[in-house]
Amino acid sequence: MEGIPSILRRKYHVDVIPVRGLVRSKIWFSFKIGAINAKKVLKMAAEMAATLYKNIKIRFILTKSGKNQAKLLLAA
Repeated sequence: MEGIPSILRRKYHVDVIPVRGLVRSKIWFSFKIGAINAKKVLKMAAEMAATLYKNIKIRFILTKSGKNQAKLLLAA
């Protein structure tokens, strides 16, 4: 719980908000929280794609017409 305020202060400079007013400050702060959430989602998606990429195997099969066709197999 104590890491999030520290990150907001150090990386996103939440103590220095260049707007005036309560509503504008809330919107500005919400964008900063949204930036943290978006970064976490993108990192998680990249990790999931990397693990999925490791599990994909391609097998070439010969069709009835004699042409090679690629078939994707997901190893569980």
